Amino acid sequence: MAVLVRTVGTALGSKLITDEMETDSQNAAPKSANITGASGTAIMCKVDNTGNSHEVYYKLANATSATVGTTEPNLKIRVAASSSQTVAFGDANGQTGIAFSSGFSHWVVKEADKTGTTGPDSKVTVNLLVT
Repeated sequence: MAVLVRTVGTALGSKLITDEMETDSQNAAPKSANITGASGTAIMCKVDNTGNSHEVYYKLANATSATVGTTEPNLKIRVAASSSQTVAFGDANGQTGIAFSSGFSHWVVKEADKTGTTGPDSKVTVNLLVT
């Protein structure tokens, strides 16, 4: 599993993170800690779960590290089986994105609750646009 961070020149975000998250041989949930190495704002996210016949939950925390099953995520996105989900972050007041003061750590599990630690059966690709 490798995390790819690319600089992009858009009015929305300056970095596009692509993370192909795969479960290890012990079925532990895949995670990546401090993926940008800095604080920032999450603008948009696409989670591709087309390779799995079960739903997954993408979880993102305002943290430089995270412990799957213990860390409370700041954001949780349910992605149905054999599908992908794209979410743009903002509010009714025109605020774009969700600010993260510490950094971005994220993971993917089968369970919705915080204590879930079971990784997906197959790879889940996450694209995250940040500033």
